[in-house]
Amino acid sequence: MSTKIYNGLQIQYMPINDLVAWSKKARKELIPVAKEEFTNAFVKMVEAAIVYVQTGVQIDSSIHNYNALKELENPNYKDIFSVLDKEVRSMIKANKSATTIMEFESAFGLDSTVYVFPIENKYLAIPLIDNDAIHKAFKNLPEVSWYGYWNNVDSPEDISQEEWEQRKKDWDEALPGCGVIRENGFCFDLIDTMWDAYEWCYDPEQHIIPKLSDQSELLNKVAKTI
Repeated sequence: MSTKIYNGLQIQYMPINDLVAWSKKARKELIPVAKEEFTNAFVKMVEAAIVYVQTGVQIDSSIHNYNALKELENPNYKDIFSVLDKEVRSMIKANKSATTIMEFESAFGLDSTVYVFPIENKYLAIPLIDNDAIHKAFKNLPEVSWYGYWNNVDSPEDISQEEWEQRKKDWDEALPGCGVIRENGFCFDLIDTMWDAYEWCYDPEQHIIPKLSDQSELLNKVAKTI
């Protein structure tokens, strides 16, 4: 018997047209979460850039254009932000024109897709979401519930054997054979960083600078690390 592990979900059953509408609603609810995660990631990039400008130490691999930072003379926050803003937007532009996975670079790991597998009176789903906050927010939507199955260890104590066997049948129907996700369902994007970042018009004075750590605190952290 082959090992089967499905860390999957179930979406409340509804007419297919309503499911499309629901996916758009879910997206609207998750975008504020992704926006916050995007802002926090950008804050970390700015802090790493400040450290580099002050000490020459590179502490953040997501910054590529260190040369532009090196050329700044007596930079302030806005100067540093401007360099990083151009870098992020350049990444977004490059990814929008990417034609293969090899050319694609996910910005900040926020890209989120859900694969849906319609079976009789059920929608099973597998989310491909790397960001923990977005993943948690999606699983907490009222229309979403856990519907996992595995056969390598005992089933959960709070699920009857009858229900567990039904889950096995459902997942075998949703993902027959070797269970290739892309060949057995359809998907919708929840968060597409490449597109959505243009909608997240962040003002450094309002959204970035207030979240920055104190410069002396940042430099002390680097000194301790060194």
